[in-house]
Amino acid sequence: MNKFKLSRDETKHGKKSTKPCSQHLLVEGSDLRWNKKKGEELTKEEIEKVCEVVEYSILNQGNQITQGVHDRYVKFCVQQKRKLLFFEDHKWHKSKYLQLKSNLLELNQAMWAEEKIKSIADLAENDAVEFIEEVEHCIFERFSVSKKVDSMYLTYCATQNHQEMAHYTGQEAYEHGYRLLHGIMVPIDKQTGMHYIQQAVEFDQYPAAHSLLGYCYQFGDGVRIDVERSIEHYQTAVDNDDAFGKVRLGRCYFLGIGVPKDKKKAQELFEDGLKGLRSIADSKRPDSNRALCLLHTQPAEH
Repeated sequence: MNKFKLSRDETKHGKKSTKPCSQHLLVEGSDLRWNKKKGEELTKEEIEKVCEVVEYSILNQGNQITQGVHDRYVKFCVQQKRKLLFFEDHKWHKSKYLQLKSNLLELNQAMWAEEKIKSIADLAENDAVEFIEEVEHCIFERFSVSKKVDSMYLTYCATQNHQEMAHYTGQEAYEHGYRLLHGIMVPIDKQTGMHYIQQAVEFDQYPAAHSLLGYCYQFGDGVRIDVERSIEHYQTAVDNDDAFGKVRLGRCYFLGIGVPKDKKKAQELFEDGLKGLRSIADSKRPDSNRALCLLHTQPAEH
């Protein structure tokens, strides 16, 4: 299989964050390879070091990662329940004045000190554009941005008459994702819709987003069917008093979908959930029609 190509063009950016190392990895030319001499079982601490080296190469575009190293990295992440990083997910990271550290976009302090820069306006035009595009990419994708970087970005927007990119709240991300998923006032785009819904879940734990994601997993709308994950999201929504979640989880208990049949519990969830749906049906939320529909159908059919 081909190596995962990591561009070395960006090494001139001079990121000077502490570089991790591992005795189980070695660099040959520009390749990050597995040290075959180290064949013993790895401890948890050694696995952590291996993951840190691989992730440093991904985030700092330092070395090409061979397939063997990448496969072990994936295996270790699965074993340790660690979030996987992929170069393709971070190829947008180009500005030498910014650095990624533990998936947080922050200033590359070494570059700012070296060039004695105080604001984005001091950068060359191309560098400023690259800086702004990278920050806005993170805002759009809802990646973490440091307070310092965000403050500099807002100052730049105010002084340079640049249109500031809006930060989505959990509710806004959910509602935008809902419209895209169902084609409400916009063309249907399930992939982008699922992105916003998942962001509302991951970053904001927005209850209605959990309920909708559970629905998507139950019926395979935009994702593969996964009843177990569906029940988990419904339960989270119910725990946070979401009306849709109560009705949907009630349906599962009524029919025995992913949970033991329990009509008494189902009825309790239906009654509690339907009360909340009435207020949603009278609101201007994009899911108000769905709430109205559920109010006029039999509980077992929701």
